[in-house]
Amino acid sequence: MVESLWSFFSWRLFEFPSFRLSSVRSSSPQRPYARRTWSIAAAPIYATLLLAPVVGHTLELKGTFRFGTVPNGSLADVMGREPIVAQAGEGEDLIVHGHTIKALTDAGLVVGTSADFLYVAVVQGTIDVGSIKLDAGRALFWPTGGPWQFAYFDAAVLRDSLSQSLPVNMLTALASLEETQETQKFWGLLTDVGLNLQASTPVGLEVARRAYLSQPAVATIRFSPGTEEEREEAVAAAFVSALRNRDTTTIAALLQPFPFISDADNGVSPAVIGRRYDAAQALLDLLDSRVEIRDPVNSDNGTWQVPEVLSFAIKVGDRFPFVDASTVQFEGSTR
Repeated sequence: MVESLWSFFSWRLFEFPSFRLSSVRSSSPQRPYARRTWSIAAAPIYATLLLAPVVGHTLELKGTFRFGTVPNGSLADVMGREPIVAQAGEGEDLIVHGHTIKALTDAGLVVGTSADFLYVAVVQGTIDVGSIKLDAGRALFWPTGGPWQFAYFDAAVLRDSLSQSLPVNMLTALASLEETQETQKFWGLLTDVGLNLQASTPVGLEVARRAYLSQPAVATIRFSPGTEEEREEAVAAAFVSALRNRDTTTIAALLQPFPFISDADNGVSPAVIGRRYDAAQALLDLLDSRVEIRDPVNSDNGTWQVPEVLSFAIKVGDRFPFVDASTVQFEGSTR
């Protein structure tokens, strides 16, 4: 029996700007770029879920490359802006937001995040993600705070949009998948449902939501395995760690953005993100850098406390537990 997951969604498609990147991953501490290599390239993706009542679920993927090179450590930041196309050798691991993608054979993948999803689509080869085996033509995706789902993707659409950029081996794999799927389409096994993994909301809203949901400090917690309570605990720990390390960028990312919206703003604008960063810097300016900042403790009244230093509360916004900046109070540890 085939489940009808996501068949009730119908969301708009749009294209993001794109850029090219590459990255390598080490298997040897002595030779950091010696053996294991991921070749990674960015690609905006249209991802429309199709309902396949016999075969399964099918995603429509489109994308193009442009330019740019980033190290592996910047992968989360890049994925917050654009999905990536990656090639891996057999046995290679790629860790994305707490999920380990292991190539069981030589593999070609599309990996990305949007305001609502983390996803990996297998163009070529076979991978393992958390004991889930995925062959070519399938995609695995996680809604924010939800369980994973899997689907197929439309090979013809992906090949057409990336034909000028994909390596020959991935184009050959897509051509083979396309031939198989054409038969399935002929017999009515694939039906468009309209779920867009790359942009599940209209373009303006998607861009605004990504500004505060796709920053690495937030995205890593959003898509890591765990319960809502564990995500709140992770936010509290990350916020205190950022205070300890005087990391303004991470502090700002973990502050809920909505209180910084003024009447002149149209939602979460760049000005809102700027005010949030200024607020994070103001918190650091108040904190005495000489004080010892221990790990936070969840108190009985619903706030988090660092004894003799500060307290704060966490408030959920857009399904993520942000720190409420208005509740941050220092206890004799200010300058």
